[in-house]
Amino acid sequence: MFCLTFVHITEEELGCFFSSTTSLEKLEVSQCDDIICLKITSHLQKLSILRVSLCRRLQMIEINAPKVSTFRRPPIKMSISNSSQLRSMAMNGQCYSGMFQYALTKLQSIASNHQTLTLLSSGEAFNFPVSPVKFLHLRNLKIHCCVMENFDFFSLVSFLKACPALESFFLPAGPHLDVRRDSIIHEYFGADLSHTRRVAEGHQDNLKRVTITGFCSAKS
Repeated sequence: MFCLTFVHITEEELGCFFSSTTSLEKLEVSQCDDIICLKITSHLQKLSILRVSLCRRLQMIEINAPKVSTFRRPPIKMSISNSSQLRSMAMNGQCYSGMFQYALTKLQSIASNHQTLTLLSSGEAFNFPVSPVKFLHLRNLKIHCCVMENFDFFSLVSFLKACPALESFFLPAGPHLDVRRDSIIHEYFGADLSHTRRVAEGHQDNLKRVTITGFCSAKS
């Protein structure tokens, strides 16, 4: 394992390190602001876990290592020479906007065989695609909403429609600073539900575990 945090190192210097090792299995790069393009060479034959975060000048990630199966990354440009090997991906969009939109429109073209996906977003523009691309192999999905006021959580149904093989779904809504104490649950007992927003009938035959937390019982 090799971990770089708050290190002034360029991509050329990091490339020299890569050329001198063949046994590296896990690499973490965080808050290294001198790196603009991170190139993971094919020389790293054993590398299976790659985590990249909070590198402010980073614009591009290139992965040529053949066995990378777990990848944590920001929403920036990237290329993967062997994307079929990638099984788990996590993307932190806390310092960006539109993470969920990015996942529904572009992620499939980058990694089509991933089985576990974790997303964190702190800002969305609400124009999710009506017919998102399908994640045919995705089994586990975690969506973290970080203090997103006025966000239409119902729009996340797009992810369920895009994942027909989903087995596990985890959605924490995040902390609410203004939680109403007047519950509205009683309003729905015996009430007319004709105007309630509903999900069109779909098929989630493989879904086994669902965890949704952080919602308050209020009309807002």
